[in-house]
Amino acid sequence: MNRFPDFSLEGKVAVVTGASSGIGTAIAHAYSQAGARVVLVGRDEERLRLCGEDCGESRLVVVDLADDDAPQRIVSETIGSFVLTAGLLMIFANLFWSRFRGVFAGPDPFYGGTLEWTTTSPPPPYNFAVIPTVTSPYPNWDRHEREGIPLDHGHETQATTVRDGYFDEVLQMPKESGWPIVLGAVAVVFFVMLLTSHFIVALMFAGAAGLAVAAWNLHEPVQQ
Repeated sequence: MNRFPDFSLEGKVAVVTGASSGIGTAIAHAYSQAGARVVLVGRDEERLRLCGEDCGESRLVVVDLADDDAPQRIVSETIGSFVLTAGLLMIFANLFWSRFRGVFAGPDPFYGGTLEWTTTSPPPPYNFAVIPTVTSPYPNWDRHEREGIPLDHGHETQATTVRDGYFDEVLQMPKESGWPIVLGAVAVVFFVMLLTSHFIVALMFAGAAGLAVAAWNLHEPVQQ
């Protein structure tokens, strides 16, 4: 039954002391029924939680009013929770506005010094159309040293010398394929059968693994 039949407390915050029992609990229920967000203050945390379950949107402040700092704690915890909520709402509002109405930032709005700022987000599958030459910790700032070798003949990558890291050759990498996933699944079953002494079945999956490897390499380019 609503204790406040003549008016509403929607949008209001009510601080109820002694809310863990008796009259305080009844007052908290009445304020909640009238639409207020209640802050339940008391010494018994368990009883406050029980009261809060019946009060909808509520905040618990476990404190003894006989303590000297009790008023400050009640005010700070009450205001703090709503300030935090307001801050989160502002963050989400900013994200929403930036997503639909904000100015396009581009791949490097902060003028970062490292290479992840030189490509789009998310990056393309090849990362860089031209592999940049890196000669410092901040290659994005070395604009005059950004030249590199264009890799425009399929799935390619640079190979370098082992000791000095100088360019050696362009390697043709394997193309994208689903066969590695098939090979991995077949290999798992093969080892499970082998460990459980099902040798005939393991031999069959070993053959299936060989076929998967052959299919994987069937259309791969031959290194010149």
